[in-house]
Amino acid sequence: MFSGLVSTGPFMKTGVGNLKLATICTLGYGLGGFAGAQGAIWFAKQMGVTGEGIIRIVLGIIVFILCLYFLRGGRKREWPEVDKVDSFSARLNLSHPYFEPSLGKVIHYKIGRVGWGLVTMIGIGLISGFFGMGGGWAIVPSLNLVMGIPLKVAAASSSVIIGMGDCITVWPYILAGAMIPLFVAPWLVGQVLGGMVGAQVLIRAGSRAIRYILIGIMFYTSFGLLLNGLIKLEVIDHVNGAVYIAVLIVVLSMTTLAILDKLPGMKSGGNKHG
Repeated sequence: MFSGLVSTGPFMKTGVGNLKLATICTLGYGLGGFAGAQGAIWFAKQMGVTGEGIIRIVLGIIVFILCLYFLRGGRKREWPEVDKVDSFSARLNLSHPYFEPSLGKVIHYKIGRVGWGLVTMIGIGLISGFFGMGGGWAIVPSLNLVMGIPLKVAAASSSVIIGMGDCITVWPYILAGAMIPLFVAPWLVGQVLGGMVGAQVLIRAGSRAIRYILIGIMFYTSFGLLLNGLIKLEVIDHVNGAVYIAVLIVVLSMTTLAILDKLPGMKSGGNKHG
């Protein structure tokens, strides 16, 4: 939440973040998140950990499938084309051109299926609020796949959506006493610094690099969901933290090599739009 709030300024200033789009999507994400947080508190009291474990495994599989889709989708996911804009989307007129530094020109894009996008935002909010986890791994694919928004704009706008939407989601947890200020304070410092640095990196990065970063995040998220689900179902014992660190290092290494065009089978002919 805090990193999203901090990064909003740079994204809006450069135009890569779409404020009108983010505001509309926050309505669905925030409402879904609030309901999800309320549901999590009830679920924890009524159902125990077994149901949560099953849901986490299902989510992990879904995220992994999305990861593979983005891996194979290539440039059509970086620069999706919307052939026809429906009447509802046209009336909202959410499109907002921005200057792309990596290409040296202004990018104009269309936005379609906003209604379906709002439906997916409510669903993502429910999941995010229920598990108390960030929704960026799902918001970016939703904006990109459902509404046809360029990947870089989707990534920047998702940060704004999370920053505003999680301000709503967090309240049920605060009222239930599930947030401990002593733990939140140092985490907040890291979130703010990370948000500032991450915003500048995203603004300057090309869409291809952003796609590989998103794939890395989704893969690691999928790994965490699946492993945590198996632990809650007592299929496996508690996993040492070193395993998570080792997988994170591998994911970071593979992502870096892919961005630098050094990963076998992932060679790219360049980053052009048009």
